[in-house]
Amino acid sequence: MGVRGLTTYIAANADRYLDEHELHDCNVVIDGDSLSCQLYKSINSAFGGNYDHYFRVVCNFFGMLKQCNITAYVLLDGGYQAKKLSTVKQRLRSKIGAIKHLNPLMDSQPTFPIMMREVFVEALEHCHVLSMRCIFEADDEVAALSRKLKCPVLSFDSDFYIHNVQYIPSVTLSLKVFRRNIPDEESKKKVRLRKELVSEINSDGDYDRFKGTEVKRKCYYYMQCSMYRIANLTRDKGLRSEMLPLFAILLGNDYVPSSIFKKFYLNVSMKKTGKNSTKQGKRIIALLRWLQHETLASAIDKIINHVEKDKKVWLREQINNGISGYIHEKSMAYDYFGFSSNEQPGDYLSAATIPDCLVDTTLEEDADTGTLEEEEVDKSDHGEGEDDDNSNAVENDDEDDNSSSSDSDTESEPLESDSDDNKDEIQPNSKTHDSFDTYTPTNETLFVPPEWLLKKILAGQLPRYVVDLMTMRLYVNNCQVENFLLPDCNAISVPILQLIFTILHQPYHREFRYLTRVQRRTDIEYKRFESLSVDREFDTASDKNRKFFELILRDFENSETIFKVIEETVPSDIRLLFIAIIYWARYSKHCNVVYVCSLLLCQIVLTEIDSRLEPTVRDRRKFEKIFNPNGIKGVENAKKNVDENELSIEECKKDVTRNECIVTQFNRLLELFSISDKLRTKHTEFSSDIVHGFGEFQSIVYQLNCLNVLCGEPYSNIVISKCFNGCFLFNMYSTLKERPNIRYFIKTFLFPASPNLLNLFKAMMLVLTPFVGCLSSETISKRKKRRNINKKKSREQRKNNVTANDDEHANADEEDPNEAEFEDLNNRFSCLMKM
Repeated sequence: MGVRGLTTYIAANADRYLDEHELHDCNVVIDGDSLSCQLYKSINSAFGGNYDHYFRVVCNFFGMLKQCNITAYVLLDGGYQAKKLSTVKQRLRSKIGAIKHLNPLMDSQPTFPIMMREVFVEALEHCHVLSMRCIFEADDEVAALSRKLKCPVLSFDSDFYIHNVQYIPSVTLSLKVFRRNIPDEESKKKVRLRKELVSEINSDGDYDRFKGTEVKRKCYYYMQCSMYRIANLTRDKGLRSEMLPLFAILLGNDYVPSSIFKKFYLNVSMKKTGKNSTKQGKRIIALLRWLQHETLASAIDKIINHVEKDKKVWLREQINNGISGYIHEKSMAYDYFGFSSNEQPGDYLSAATIPDCLVDTTLEEDADTGTLEEEEVDKSDHGEGEDDDNSNAVENDDEDDNSSSSDSDTESEPLESDSDDNKDEIQPNSKTHDSFDTYTPTNETLFVPPEWLLKKILAGQLPRYVVDLMTMRLYVNNCQVENFLLPDCNAISVPILQLIFTILHQPYHREFRYLTRVQRRTDIEYKRFESLSVDREFDTASDKNRKFFELILRDFENSETIFKVIEETVPSDIRLLFIAIIYWARYSKHCNVVYVCSLLLCQIVLTEIDSRLEPTVRDRRKFEKIFNPNGIKGVENAKKNVDENELSIEECKKDVTRNECIVTQFNRLLELFSISDKLRTKHTEFSSDIVHGFGEFQSIVYQLNCLNVLCGEPYSNIVISKCFNGCFLFNMYSTLKERPNIRYFIKTFLFPASPNLLNLFKAMMLVLTPFVGCLSSETISKRKKRRNINKKKSREQRKNNVTANDDEHANADEEDPNEAEFEDLNNRFSCLMKM
């Protein structure tokens, strides 16, 4: 949600409100969405997501917590609430604008990739960290659990300055582990406690290096941070703690628009609020001072007296709702993690149970409790919420004016009104795209998913948009780095999304709105899609709904053959990946043999090579120091050949040796994980067309994983961190597209000393070739023929240009006799002048 300007104010007065703290030997409640963004902001996102890199960063972070004997409880956001829609739309427009002007070398404003949060959950599972996805926004749940466990909150949301919790802003947490020696009792007075750096977050290192770490008797490990306590603010300003929620509402949040307080602001004195403070900073100081002399009841009465009569009842209700959100004590996570029964929570996927407060309910037709008017753009909403896709990376308080104030602060100067508050808002276009003015969502306060679905949501197995599809029948499209002259790259997966919506609303035939970008413009629009008419019924009581999942290939004539071949020839962990590639090749206008080969090579590197070369190192110097590749020879010949013996993919995987992985990675692949020198010197070499094609594939994987979980996981979910590195894929595509014979290049230049890796690549290609048209020999030969024709045309063009230039020179040499005679006379005249 966020409180406008409060983070800036606290940071400017950090010496008064923030205390230095050593974090160790405790529990900590983590705002998962906020932390996931904070950890990604140092990773380049221009190529669509370096998910393997991000996975290691997250695992390293939780490894550090473990080293410091810190137990983390991570809470993830669920669906949006109706009051957030105007903020969501504003942020979507902002994200589109940021992507359109993205510079891959200067990614100052990180654009988070579509599957960032899913990779974050993958890392939590890998590290066995307890987590839970909330039904809606997680802020109140985080605060309630923190108070029950009496432990700090780690987040970057200014709302936690108002919640009565110990709050650690995540930007103040050093991503380093220190060790402090504890002297003996006898020498405490003589020996100074020594601070020593032990380790720091290292995305290239082994994320399991913290396993088995034991704290020595005479030292402890900790992470340095700053901690805020609500008493710091109330003591400094002479406030009672119950006044702070009202203070937050007056500054503006999602409960009440700040513009409604215009008349009230005019009656609050601006006396001595600081000459160098921003407009919002002055407002904070003035409000804190005014609240010192009021009780909660008297303050609310005075505020309501300054609004129109027809808004008084509504405003009082909104203020009460806002205050209750900051002080409620119910915690679903407390029960979910097993604390209510005084038992220590175990593995959350196996031991977690649904809290008693959530009963099994099913959606019924016409169960909606009312109609909510959706405003096109709420002019009183400034996007001050800080829990959306881009907000948590760098907390934004939306300061109204960053310039210094004038020297005209007087005794009688009133608190500035919101006359300028709308200057950063999104103005409605002359032709609005939000054509669906009303919708009928399920009442959020009463909404409880069916039990079979609730288990999957709470466990974090489903993305947050599932709740939106159920409560508001809305899907907010997460725009990717793409070519904005082309249609939305996520449109390719809409049929899968329709199937997901059909499952969630069976047996009713309904429609949902799809909020997405407008082609060629920095704008958004609504589209409308309906449930699919299918001849199969989804069985919520069944563990597997394989037949329903197979509807994704319902337009394929050979769909049964595809699933049969994949079941028989492809290892279980990558079957869904192959289905995604087949779907992508069928419906994409961009997918070609270069895309498919690049993707398969990336999967081989991230799965087979990295698994044999732990720790995963991308730096050439570190790699050479750790693995000594110069002293290792590759494998000249494989034991078997795929073409002759028809080896399966599983057999090829077993034959891969560690030595050939070391040699191949060092000699051929390491440089593909970083931005090339050519791109650094000339950033125009960056092609959004290439990233657009891979963006389509990401969208397919994103939706397929969700559908697979809903259907009871008939296949193993695609492990995103082991199949996609955007930078590697971009560089590999750029390399392969210049080659007339891709397979020959891979054999001769990429895997010359790795025949077993080459066999693995061939085996994958053999499975896909019958179902992916661009991989057929005929298509490849046409590509070569077309390339030769283009080369021939370019040679002829260059030849014609040379001939034209020669003709020009020849014409220049054939001078006019009169001109030659005139030039000769000039030369003679010059000689005479010199004499």
